Amino acid sequence: MSNPLFYKNVIPLSTEMHKKMRFSTPAKPLAFAKEANLIPALVDEFELALDDLPIAFLPAEGVPSAVFVTGLKPGSNVFISDDGLWDGKYAPAYLRRYPFIVGDVTDGDPILCIDDTYEGLSEKEGEPFFTKSGEAEETLERALIISQSYKSSADRTEEFTKVVNEMGLLQAISWTQFYLTARRQVFTV
Repeated sequence: MSNPLFYKNVIPLSTEMHKKMRFSTPAKPLAFAKEANLIPALVDEFELALDDLPIAFLPAEGVPSAVFVTGLKPGSNVFISDDGLWDGKYAPAYLRRYPFIVGDVTDGDPILCIDDTYEGLSEKEGEPFFTKSGEAEETLERALIISQSYKSSADRTEEFTKVVNEMGLLQAISWTQFYLTARRQVFTV
């Protein structure tokens, strides 16, 4: 199975394997998304992002995928500055959740996972994941809350796009039509 967008090596977090692991924000925190012109979107954030980010629905097997359009050409994200910072009003939850993600376990409870290639992981610098006794530190608790919230919202988004698709409310347009519409919106704001 392939990894989700931006994730290179997703592994479950464990008190034994990661007892010394620490988390810090890299110098360019969102540089990993600099070339992503499409970012997954959640129905819960549509209203918050609507003034800032165009929302599109991409055809997918069974249910369309909701995405924020962050660049008009593949390989370009106009919302990520050269400093790796978000240069917009609303930063998508997908970016704020990274490098954490909730993984589904067959016949078990979901588990918090992490992309262990994330630049901000270290055993020497940053906020620890676990106490010496193996309890989750505040950093890890926040990551779990954000990741669980994201997963719940992703499930609602899938249901929403399924209903919208079944109702026939989505209309296919070419990328050229979208580009011209988006440019017109940018210049008339």
